[in-house]
Amino acid sequence: ANVGGGLTIDDLDVFLTTRAKRSSDGILRSESGNDLDVSDGRKLNFGEENAGPGSELRFNFNIQNTFTDNEDIDINDVSVRVTIEEIDEGEDVEEESHEFDLDAEADEEVNIILKIPLDVDVGLYNILIEADGEDDDGNTHADEMRLKLDIDKEPRDIVVEQASLF
Repeated sequence: ANVGGGLTIDDLDVFLTTRAKRSSDGILRSESGNDLDVSDGRKLNFGEENAGPGSELRFNFNIQNTFTDNEDIDINDVSVRVTIEEIDEGEDVEEESHEFDLDAEADEEVNIILKIPLDVDVGLYNILIEADGEDDDGNTHADEMRLKLDIDKEPRDIVVEQASLF
């Protein structure tokens, strides 16, 4: 049986850390991006900073069991998945949280980190966020959000992943 309710993505913040770049003074720096409070259907906009090759996105969730103490319905084996669709040469990039249990009216903070591939193409990508778990009667409870991610990169960006001396 599928109930559907009872589990919600109550709050989502997204943090951007850009790939380290050499600044004009020759020092290697990575910019820690803005903290976005995100709602369903939103395009992620980090202002002056752009997600690009090698950037890291940290999704910080508050997952909540909306059943009351009187209803006394616990949701078990809850997990959260973040998928950036078709961003890695047509393949998805996906990470999943650890599993946890939520008593009635309880919530859990969850962090998931995804790294943007170095060979990503410029474009707009879909992000699917799914949370699901099961109550003691075997009913599935789930919630999902959809976001958009705009990838930008400088045509002259070159990344040296590994170097060695002979």
